[in-house]
Amino acid sequence: MMALVITLGLGLSAPAQAELAVQLVWSPTATTAPAQLVLTASVSGDDPALEYAWQGLDGWPPCAGPRCDLAMPLASCRRVGLQVTGLSGALASAEAQVCADDEAGSPPQAHMELQMLSTGLRVRRGSTPGGAEILASHLFVDEVQVHEPFAFLESDEGCHAVDLIVVDALGRIGQDRRQACFSEVAPRVRLGAQPAVVTQEQLQRVCAELQHPLGLSISQVAGPQLSEDDCALAAPAPQVLSRPIMRVQDERDVSSTGSLWVVRAPESGPATLPWLVPATGPWQFGRVIAVDILGGLPPYELQAEVGIAGLRWPVPAEPTEQAGRWLLQMPNPAVSDVDFVITATVQDARALGTYLEAPILAASAATDAGVPQDGGVPAPTQDLSSSCSNLTPQGAWHYLGLLVFVALHIRRRR
Repeated sequence: MMALVITLGLGLSAPAQAELAVQLVWSPTATTAPAQLVLTASVSGDDPALEYAWQGLDGWPPCAGPRCDLAMPLASCRRVGLQVTGLSGALASAEAQVCADDEAGSPPQAHMELQMLSTGLRVRRGSTPGGAEILASHLFVDEVQVHEPFAFLESDEGCHAVDLIVVDALGRIGQDRRQACFSEVAPRVRLGAQPAVVTQEQLQRVCAELQHPLGLSISQVAGPQLSEDDCALAAPAPQVLSRPIMRVQDERDVSSTGSLWVVRAPESGPATLPWLVPATGPWQFGRVIAVDILGGLPPYELQAEVGIAGLRWPVPAEPTEQAGRWLLQMPNPAVSDVDFVITATVQDARALGTYLEAPILAASAATDAGVPQDGGVPAPTQDLSSSCSNLTPQGAWHYLGLLVFVALHIRRRR
């Protein structure tokens, strides 16, 4: 009875609000990739922690406790976020950049700024260099790669997968992966890999966790086909960095998207993948386009193609005497008012690689004397006449078809 009286007395007086705070710590604090880290939520205050919601972790099943494992197979930094819910319902959050270095020093950091506006959400890309200059930035929203400096998402009731990767001059990367939601009652989808890291041709499964705050049923619209245990069939991990996504929809037709980065981890050699970036230099539209390969283990293989209005043609790619620099030979040096897209895949001596998509805008190519903010590829001065004699009959037909298509395209526009 005495305990009851004391409790009621405290309830009638002005109660002190329960306090809850959290910090992220990890061990080892300084490490070289590849590494296995243990993240710990250090909770303080008088409000007991009940739930832990982590962001930025790839392992499966999803970690839901105060201690989580994080595999860092590459020289990289990644943003890790955590929200803790206390017994009183209070929320506390923390985030940190967790990094694994290589012999050359610290990798870059990627960090996005998410700004909620009256009409939607603005996503700005940001980065902090480590021991080398940052030369590339790749922003993705749901299924689309964004080539502008920022992305804008119109307000809806769902959640969106927003991912940023930055690459420095040594091929080290920084990652920031978020799920941005416009509503607290939107369906949630989280992807993970089991196991999180594989080498060689070990099998890996992509798994998904679907939840709905209102308890509504959720149907899958796109993404890996899951079995009864919420995981896809086991398959060899991809050799080229890929980004599986899953889109789900609830009974109200509200949709949400989740994403994941997966790639086979290096078993030997540098703890980096090869990356393609635009070579520095002024625009010379209608000439060859130069790209540089950062990181990985030479020798490299590069395959590229050009796309115009949904049609694609292969593009010859040749290495130069400068280490890591390749030249992509464009089909028609005479055209100056057609937009096109370059897509390319690079793989190193370990058959590991990445994928590049770069739009080339005619207006920018004709007027811009510098390097575009993202995605564009500057080109050195070099005539194609010396390379025409090396065309195969099949390649000649590709070029002839492209010339005819572009000529008709220009004529329609005029």
